[in-house]
Amino acid sequence: MNRRTEQAQAPPTETGTETGDIWQTRNEALAALNSSLKPHGDAIREMFALIDTSISDMEKVAEESGSNSRFASVAGLTALKGRNLGLAAYSLALDGLAQEAGAVLRPLIEVLELLRYIRTEPHAIDQALDGKLPTAGGIARKIDGTFHGLRRYLNDNAAHFGFTPDALRHMLDFNAGAKFRIVQSFRAGVPTINLGHVFCFLTLLAFESVNCLAKTEHMPVSAQALLGRIERCRDNGVSLFKPYLELYAEA
Repeated sequence: MNRRTEQAQAPPTETGTETGDIWQTRNEALAALNSSLKPHGDAIREMFALIDTSISDMEKVAEESGSNSRFASVAGLTALKGRNLGLAAYSLALDGLAQEAGAVLRPLIEVLELLRYIRTEPHAIDQALDGKLPTAGGIARKIDGTFHGLRRYLNDNAAHFGFTPDALRHMLDFNAGAKFRIVQSFRAGVPTINLGHVFCFLTLLAFESVNCLAKTEHMPVSAQALLGRIERCRDNGVSLFKPYLELYAEA
């Protein structure tokens, strides 16, 4: 066997043009979620289940003909959109594409702020159904939103592509002379940080959703019980993810 044949049969590398199994990173992440990261994965799945419960309860109110049906319809569909965006971010994180997940996080933030807006603004439901809602920035200003800095960062580095260091860093392998990193490989510790970010925003969505549910006259007891479950899931998740997120903040 000559040298050229040996090179042709060599396994693909992370920075090469041959990338192999496109699901390798996801499969490795899923394996970790069934072993070393099982408590973390369980916390995320539980938070999704709690979000789903709040959405299902709002759908029950929406199906009635009472005064809360329009509110429950708008709030429930908004929360459902947020749930889908959260799942998309989670899926991208499992593929090692946390930076690209930032492009999904941008509209998820808008959903969080919209849920608060329709809960606190008397005319928000009419505006939503008439297609006359304020812009995302206008809604953020009206509710005194706190995500302006993060939204600007995501615009510069994730939601829109540009040649900023944060937008490019994950695509270059600096240990190999800044070669292109075609495959975002599974790296110990990194998935936990990324999943911690996903968990944080799922938790915010769960609280905004259950707060909308609590505003309906038909589900106050259900909402109160659900709120307690969300708080317990939050506390458990914080204890699991906090050490990794603190390391990320110090880096």
